[in-house]
Amino acid sequence: MKKIYSKNVDKVIESVEGIQRANPSPYFYAKLMHKMNMMEEKKSPSFLFQYKPALVIGVLIVIFGMNAFLLIKQTNHRHQSQRIVSSTASSVNDFSSEYNLNTTTVY
Repeated sequence: MKKIYSKNVDKVIESVEGIQRANPSPYFYAKLMHKMNMMEEKKSPSFLFQYKPALVIGVLIVIFGMNAFLLIKQTNHRHQSQRIVSSTASSVNDFSSEYNLNTTTVY
């Protein structure tokens, strides 16, 4: 068992002895720096991305403001329409009483 183990270790050591340092191509570092600069330029945040939280808060305030305005306007419109209906009903009642149309006749 020890002989097999020592043979495997010897093979690994022999394979490591022949290893040399890898030499990059002459323009490797220039290409690498160019790619890194290109990625850096792509990552620069846009104008809207920088102010995204403030933009979201501003849009929400505008939406809630419009919602409140429309609710108040709808409430005022509802009160005005009730006044019109009540005045119309009173004018119909005045008309029917004037011509004695509010009496019922049993046949």
